[in-house]
Amino acid sequence: MFETQTSTILNVNSNVIGMTAQLGRFKEILLNNIKVLVFCLLFSVVYGLGAIFILAWNASVIGAAIGSYVTQGISQVTGTGMQKVAAYVQIYTIGFLKYAIHGIPEILAYFVAGLAGGIISIAVIKQNLGTKQFEHIL
Repeated sequence: MFETQTSTILNVNSNVIGMTAQLGRFKEILLNNIKVLVFCLLFSVVYGLGAIFILAWNASVIGAAIGSYVTQGISQVTGTGMQKVAAYVQIYTIGFLKYAIHGIPEILAYFVAGLAGGIISIAVIKQNLGTKQFEHIL
C-alpha cells in the first residue's frame, strides 16, 4: 500500500556506507529538504493550498518509515508476557522518536513556508506589488 513512500525512503537512505558517508548523507538530506521547502513555498504562492499536498506526502513518508521500523522490530521480538509488552513499547517509542526528531521540525518548516506562500499569494492578488506594504509582507 505504501510502495511509493517506501521507495522514496530507500532512495534517501541509499549511498550510505560507513562514517565518512554521514556528512554526504547530511548534505543530501539538507539539500533535499531545502528543495522541498522551496517547492512548498512556490506551490503555496501559485496554487494557494498547494503546500497541503507536500505536507500530506511528507507525513505519509514519515508514517511509512515509522511503520516499517516498528514492523521490523516487532518481527524480532521474542519472549512472553510483560517482557513482550515492554519490547513492544520500546520499539514503538524508539520508532516514533527516531523519526520525530527530524520529522517534526521538517514538517513545521514546510507548514511555515506554506503559510508564507499563502500570504504572498494574497498580497499579489490584492495587487500590492511594488508598494511598501508588499515589502513589509515579504
